Amino acid sequence: MKNIFKNIKTVGAVCAIIFAINALPGCAQSMYNIQNTYVYTKQIFPGNIPVGHNGKPLRRGIDTVIIVYIETKAGVIPVWNTTVINGKAFSVTAVEVNDNSIIIGKEKSDSGLVTIKAKRGNRLWQLQLNEQQAITAIPKKPGNENQIVLFGIYNGKQISLPINKPVELLPELRP
Repeated sequence: MKNIFKNIKTVGAVCAIIFAINALPGCAQSMYNIQNTYVYTKQIFPGNIPVGHNGKPLRRGIDTVIIVYIETKAGVIPVWNTTVINGKAFSVTAVEVNDNSIIIGKEKSDSGLVTIKAKRGNRLWQLQLNEQQAITAIPKKPGNENQIVLFGIYNGKQISLPINKPVELLPELRP
C-alpha cells in the first residue's frame, strides 16, 4: 500500500512539473505586461536585379523581412534592446503604433488578410530590427530553427522572451 501512495506522489510531482514548464511562456508574457506577441516573415522579390560590368549583381536578390509587433497593457513596459533570430543578433527599436489596428499583409497558407487589433486600453508596438554586425553569431539549438528571443530590461532586471513559429505572409514583388 505504501508503494502505491509513493507512486501516486511521484506521478503527481511529474505532472506538476510538466504543467509548470508549459505554463511558463504564458506567465512570462503577463509578467512583463505583455498581452500578445505577433511575428511574421515575408519574402521580398526585387524584380530586375542590375548587374555590374563583371556580371555580378549590384544588390541582393530575395530578402526575408521579419515583422514583430507586441501588444502591452498600460503601465511599465519592457525596454527591448536585442533580439536573436536563428543565431543572428539584431538591435531593437520599439515604435508605438498610433492606430488601434494595423493591416500586416496576407497569410501565405490561406491568403487571409492579417490584421492586428489591440484590445481597448492596450498599446501596440512595432519592433524594428537592425542586424548587428559586431556581435558574434549565437549558436542555434536543435529544434529551434525558427525561434526568436527578445532581450531587454523590465523594472530594472534583464529579461528574455522566446517566441516560436512566425507566421509566413505572401511574398511581395517589387519592380
